Amino acid sequence: MPAQADAGLGEAALAAPADHPYRTTVARLGLDLLAIQQGNLEAVREQYQALKPPPSIMLVLIKTDRVLRLLSSAMSELDQAIAHFEDGVTLTRRAGYRPEMAWICCEYADALLQRAGPGDGLKAESLPRNPWP
Repeated sequence: MPAQADAGLGEAALAAPADHPYRTTVARLGLDLLAIQQGNLEAVREQYQALKPPPSIMLVLIKTDRVLRLLSSAMSELDQAIAHFEDGVTLTRRAGYRPEMAWICCEYADALLQRAGPGDGLKAESLPRNPWP
């Protein structure tokens, strides 16, 4: 299905009457990932603002914090991305989402290396080795 059709479906779901939080969040996540894939910075910023208020939840096999991190990275907001990762790590450890933790460690390390702040390299190097202290 072409990306424009995908975006149209997501936007139609958001515009439908009798809004339901689950449907809205699923549609929003789809639009988030589509904006990232297309490199559409304007849509990325819009989707980040729309997704930001909900708490970190696991939804449709992807955590909202993970999508917020991807949106933040796409906007080159690395400090913000890392803050989302830290929130996601806390919830993921508490909930025991091991596959999600593997993704978080990998993407978190990438964000730290991209930011290249003091101590970021060492922290990135240590993440995949011990995701479950």
